[in-house]
Amino acid sequence: MLDFVVTNHWWQKYESGEKNTEYRRKTPYWDKRVKNAITEHIGKEYARHYLDKLEQPLSEENNWLSCRFPLGFLLPANVRHGYTSETRRRQIFAIVIKNGKDTDLAIDDWVYCFCFEPERKRKQC
Repeated sequence: MLDFVVTNHWWQKYESGEKNTEYRRKTPYWDKRVKNAITEHIGKEYARHYLDKLEQPLSEENNWLSCRFPLGFLLPANVRHGYTSETRRRQIFAIVIKNGKDTDLAIDDWVYCFCFEPERKRKQC
């Protein structure tokens, strides 16, 4: 399962429903975590199809890779409020690799874009 530690600023946006996407720089560390999360959740044989999509070479021309999971399949993840015990369980429906210029990270490098299912509003008692 993927675990995303976010600062208070981003936590508030998740809590309000304003944010449903998390970004991480594409590094060997995150490559391994993504590969392990997909493999553990759906099995090695089936995971190969999705991992192949994410392992294609990136370039100026090929600047967008997408791995959208089939209807009904969601990859579980946790969004954690800093290093506290406050955590929200979220479901990833797609993983995209793209240039990070127009993301929260605002970096000219490849980033993972984790797309979460919108969270249902909790009923107030």
